[in-house]
Amino acid sequence: MAAEDDNAGPKLLVIAIVMVTLCVLTTTLRCLVRYSRNFLGPDDYIIAAATLVAVGRVIIQCVSVQYGNGRHRQFLSKADYTHVNFLTWLTQLFLFPLLCLLKLSVCLLVLRIKNTKPLRYFLWTVMAGLVVTTLLPDIVLLAECTPVSAYWKSQREKCWDPRVRIYSIYLQTAMSVLTDIICTLLPIAVVWDLTLSLRDKVAVCGLMSLGVISTTFALVRASSLGLMTSDLSWTYCWAAIWGDIEFGTGILGANLALSRTYLDYFRKGVRNLTHRSKSRDAEAGQVYQLGNRGVYDGQMSAQCRRDVEARRGSYARSDESKAPLDPSIIRRVEIHISRTDRSRSGGS
Repeated sequence: MAAEDDNAGPKLLVIAIVMVTLCVLTTTLRCLVRYSRNFLGPDDYIIAAATLVAVGRVIIQCVSVQYGNGRHRQFLSKADYTHVNFLTWLTQLFLFPLLCLLKLSVCLLVLRIKNTKPLRYFLWTVMAGLVVTTLLPDIVLLAECTPVSAYWKSQREKCWDPRVRIYSIYLQTAMSVLTDIICTLLPIAVVWDLTLSLRDKVAVCGLMSLGVISTTFALVRASSLGLMTSDLSWTYCWAAIWGDIEFGTGILGANLALSRTYLDYFRKGVRNLTHRSKSRDAEAGQVYQLGNRGVYDGQMSAQCRRDVEARRGSYARSDESKAPLDPSIIRRVEIHISRTDRSRSGGS
C-alpha cells in the first residue's frame, strides 16, 4: 500500500493542455497561411484531423482527472476507479489513430516536396504498414474483454491475457519508431537538395528532427506499460503523460518545419501595408499639388482630381499596382492650360 496519496493528475493536466494548445495554434496558423496562398493539400487536412483528435483526447483526460486519474487505486472509490478506467480506455482509442494521422501527414508532406516514383511507392508502403499496426491495438482494446465493459470494471476473468494488448502496443510502437526515423531522415535529405540558403536548410532540418524526440517519448510510453493491472489509475496516467508529449512534439515538429512559409507570409503582409500607406500619402500630395496648379481652370483641376481618384481605385482592385501617378502627366496638363490661355489672348 502506498505511503502517501500521490497524485500525478495535475501534471497530466498541465502537460496535456500546454501540448494541445500549441498544436491547435500552430496547426491553425499552418492552415490559414496555406489557404491564403491556395496551397492547402492532403497533408494539411490530415494534420488538422490529428489535432482535432488530440483535442478530444485531452478533453477526456481533463474529465478523468476530476474522478481521480493519477491517484493510486486504494485512495479511490470503486465507482471513481471504474469511471477512470473507462475514460483512460477511451483515451487509448484516441491515441493510436492520432499518431497514425500525424505520421501520414508527414509522409504526404514529403511527397509534395519530392514526388518521384520510387519514393512514392516506398512511402505508400510505409503508410500502409503504419495503418495496419495502428489499427491493431484499437482492435485488441475493443475485443479484449467480453463484454467490453469488463475492461473498465476490472473483471479480468472475462478478458484476454493482458500480454496480448501490451504486445500489440509494442508492435505499434516499433512501427511508429521506424516511421519516425524515416519521416525525420527523408525530409532532411529532400530539403538539402532544395535551393535554400544553408541557414534555412539547417533550420528546417532541425525542426524536422523533433520527430526523433517524439520517438524517444514513444519508447518511454511503451516501457511505462506493465503487465500488472491492479493500479491502472496510477500506471496509465504516466503512460498518458508520455503519450501527450509524444503527439505534441510530433505535431509541433511537422508544423514548425514550415515556419519559413509563415515568416514569408507575414513579411509580405507588412511590406504590403507599408507600401499601401506610402502610396496613399503620395497620392494625397499629388491631389494637393494638382489643385494648386490648376487654379487657372477650375474644370481642369477637377478633372485632375478625378484622374488621381481613378488611379487610387485601380490600386484597390490590384494589390500589384505599385506605380505612383506619373509626374509627367502633371507637366502635360500645365502645358495644355498654357497653350489654351495663349490662344485666347491671341484671338482677342
